[in-house]
Amino acid sequence: MNEEQEKYTVCDQCGAHILEKCAYEEDDFTLCGDCVVKQTNKEVKQAETIVNELRQEVSEQQKKEAQKQYRHRTALIFVICLLIFIAVQAFVYYSKPEPVASQKIDPQQNIYVTQSLILLAIHNYQKDHPQPPKTLKQLVPDYLPSVFARSFSQFSYHLEADLTPVLTLLETNKKEETTEGKAQ
Repeated sequence: MNEEQEKYTVCDQCGAHILEKCAYEEDDFTLCGDCVVKQTNKEVKQAETIVNELRQEVSEQQKKEAQKQYRHRTALIFVICLLIFIAVQAFVYYSKPEPVASQKIDPQQNIYVTQSLILLAIHNYQKDHPQPPKTLKQLVPDYLPSVFARSFSQFSYHLEADLTPVLTLLETNKKEETTEGKAQ
């Protein structure tokens, strides 16, 4: 045999005859190129599986952490809104203005106030009806209390051609004039 002749060996994995110089030796095993590739592919697939499992675990942990942070933020926002609501309620409760005392109006004594209230009643009547009232008595009791009916004699009321109501004071009460003069 010639030194130049090639030496062959057998693959321990598949039993194939291969050149010694092409053989791969690992842990006292002799492997051919195909078996090395198969072994490497198998190890790569195992590594990919492990990496994918780790990635999935990390992703699930990140999702859990994000959900936990979201719940904490939501709870914090709820508590802040609740505190703001309580503060506003307390502010409203403690800064309530005193109720305005109602005043009784004597239609005979406060003729100008009576005139204003009659005009307001006419206005409200017109909202509910297509035309203004023909007489002031139509305003009682739905738009004015019956107490005001006694003071209708102090006013002149008529409708113009275009159905515009006109209310004028017939005579002024001297007591009213003196009271108003003192208030000014």
